[in-house]
Formats: sequence, C-alpha cells, structure tokens
Amino acid sequence: MPKNKLSIDLNVELTEKQRQRLHKAIHKTISAHLKKTETASVKKERKTARSLTADNVMKVNLDASFTNTNPGLSELKAILNDEEKTITESGKISFDKVQSGDIIIIQGESLGKTTVTIDVSAEPIQFNFEPGNFNGNFFID
Repeated sequence: MPKNKLSIDLNVELTEKQRQRLHKAIHKTISAHLKKTETASVKKERKTARSLTADNVMKVNLDASFTNTNPGLSELKAILNDEEKTITESGKISFDKVQSGDIIIIQGESLGKTTVTIDVSAEPIQFNFEPGNFNGNFFID
C-alpha cells in the first residue's frame, strides 16, 4: 500500500452523507496532526536558530602564566574550531565566538611551570602543568 494512502474496510454500508462526514472527520484529524507536527518542527528550528544568535555567543579569555622560565622560552597554542592562537610569554588569549558545548584545545611546552585559567564556566576551570610538553581541553558549559 502506498505510504500516503488510507484504506478503511468498515464492512458497513454508508450513505453518501455518512461517507462525506467520515471523510471530513478523517481529513480534520489528519490536518490537525500535520499542523501540530509542523508547529513542533518550526519551534525546533527557531530554537536552533536562537542558539546560534549573538545572545548565546560569548567572549572567552585564557590567562596563561609561565613561571620559573624566561619570557620567550615557552609556547602555548589554543585552538577553537579552526581558529588557532599562540603566545610565547605569560598573557591572555581571547576567542570571541564561543558557545556552550565548544572545546578549546591547549597545547604547548615550557621550561617552567604553566598555569592556564579560563574565565567562563568550563570543565576544568584551570590547568597546572609541570615543565615540558603539555596539552588539555577546556569543555565550555
């Protein structure tokens, strides 16, 4: 049977008027169901569109501190999606278009200790690395 075809075998004789009323009732019920489904779909699309608006986009700052080493002898690279930023001494890295659910990857190396802190709700909120190579991920809440 085709997907959009409805067949009902009532095993009852209907007058033309009864058949028309039944047809109208079925049509009304199906139309109402389609309208509900369409409304739910539109609401979902609106919610998705809203989640991509400026209201849900935030600026994030990473504060990096290299201790027990001279400036320029360390490197921290932060990556958000396709955007990559690098610093070689203590300072900040900022990203402007961060959303909940994003992941900021950090990686680098230092001859001294490295502390990296994020200024928004994230997991974790801070990393403390010993001298050497390091990497981690901030999961934005």
